[in-house]
Amino acid sequence: MAQQTVTKELTQKTAASEDTPPPPLLDLVQLCLTRSVGGRYLDRLIDHFGSLRAALDAPPKELEQVPGIGAERARAIHESNKDLATEELARAEALGVEILGLGHPRYPRLLNDLYSPPLLLYARGELDLNTCSVAVVGSRRASAYGRRMAREISRGLAQVGITIVSGLARGVDAEAHRGALEAGGTTVAVLGCGIDQCYPREHRDLLEACVDRGAVLSEFPLGSPPAASHFPRRNRIVSGLSHAVCVMEATARSGSLITASWALEQGRDVFALPHRVGDPGAEGVLRLLREGATPLCSTDDVLTALGLRAATQSWITSDETATAVPPAHLSAAARAVFERLGTELEPIDNLIESLGESPAKVFGALLELESRGLVQAGPRRTYSRRPQTLWERLRSSATSNELADNHPCTSDNIDTTGTSEGV
Repeated sequence: MAQQTVTKELTQKTAASEDTPPPPLLDLVQLCLTRSVGGRYLDRLIDHFGSLRAALDAPPKELEQVPGIGAERARAIHESNKDLATEELARAEALGVEILGLGHPRYPRLLNDLYSPPLLLYARGELDLNTCSVAVVGSRRASAYGRRMAREISRGLAQVGITIVSGLARGVDAEAHRGALEAGGTTVAVLGCGIDQCYPREHRDLLEACVDRGAVLSEFPLGSPPAASHFPRRNRIVSGLSHAVCVMEATARSGSLITASWALEQGRDVFALPHRVGDPGAEGVLRLLREGATPLCSTDDVLTALGLRAATQSWITSDETATAVPPAHLSAAARAVFERLGTELEPIDNLIESLGESPAKVFGALLELESRGLVQAGPRRTYSRRPQTLWERLRSSATSNELADNHPCTSDNIDTTGTSEGV
């Protein structure tokens, strides 16, 4: 409980408001480049010095007076370089990377509840990071059964509008991302390296697909290699971003068990896919099941735990003509094509003729709309608007206020006391 109190104080201090604006991004980047000070110390530094800039400019002896800082951290903060932070910001901008500081409007609300939330998130992609989301994780050397179930579960959850979160690793992680993408859904990849790196290298195309249909995140500075020490930190973000965590396969020492442990500490539901005793990759999930994890047999298990099962039945058959809502920053050509399309498949030749635009311009607009998941392609070059997912309909419905007050997929209703039973 004391840890949660510290985090809530930190969140309050860094919330964007007229009275307590968040620290300037340059100062946060400078602090993060020390690689020795996490989110739990930010409020202490601001309390002691009045601002983060004053703390960065303070001599080591004064920094050592801050509880928990100590001589080593004090020296690292004092030796931090503002010029390097400026260069980092410039590099990020050149790469099209957005840096979300704690307190930024796009910073995920669920991460605010972590004991030591990332001070920064490097982000690519335009996905709303506060949507209903579920983590699907497991072994890199997963069995065919584990990989198949990861893909099926992720596809089923994505079909009703749930964002799939995973770590872009080989095996289960990759199948989770692919399942979400196959369903036309959204997915978030959290990296254990700098966002300008791709690990493993063969997942470059998958990473770019995640950018196009979701987001890619990292808390590590640009150029950071995929060091072993980074992955436990990566895993806490995977679970922290999610309303539930599904472990598909895990050996006794799998990193997925670290993700499950973080999830329990964060008050999230943990699911484990049953395996046969003695199967490779079964030991970790069987241990989770013995300790109280919920058996995962279908997407219905997750939907029921999140309070979406009944909603799925009633909403899947209601207002079937509702379609995805385009963002405000679409290009003019894409918006014109979207407004021209309906729920029935339309040949592209009809679009070109009715809009009076060149084929190249209409093709470009359709590519933009497809990359944002706003339209769907049919046979013989036909297109229509994409139907709204269940979660989109729930959020835009007349009952959205009730959903916000009572639904488990809102950050205010997640139990963050770390007192969940089992596991």
